[in-house]
Amino acid sequence: NSRTLVEMLKTECDNRGVTLQEALAHDSGQVPKAARDLSLRSQAIYVPTDNTVVAALEPVAMICAEYDTPLYAADADSVTRGAMVALSVDYYRMGRETGSMALEVLEGANPGQMPVRFLEDLSIHLNVTAAEQMGVDLPWDLLKAADALYETFPR
Repeated sequence: NSRTLVEMLKTECDNRGVTLQEALAHDSGQVPKAARDLSLRSQAIYVPTDNTVVAALEPVAMICAEYDTPLYAADADSVTRGAMVALSVDYYRMGRETGSMALEVLEGANPGQMPVRFLEDLSIHLNVTAAEQMGVDLPWDLLKAADALYETFPR
């Protein structure tokens, strides 16, 4: 899953003229070192939906604050744990859509013939405290557009 997301991110970065720096961590104990290395050579860090990294998110947030490196995340739950912002799907709605698809299969639909479905409505989750800790002034327009605001940061 993570590899697929990184490949998609590479393509998008290439299309936008952005250089993507990667860091590997084989277990959550290696994540803080990878985050420190990235903070030294990057303008921002993005955490995809990778269980290894998400398990060590609080130390990553603290390292980002130490180096004034904005931390972006793929899932909204990471924002309450120290990421500055996430543009995320609503996992509850995704579960309901998946249930609807399962019902179609139970009623006789061929899963191999069903199109892949995507949720188009994304929500913006912002952590004001994390942004302050990372030296980022969030624009008023972004604050107004946010679906959820948080004021938490790991200690």
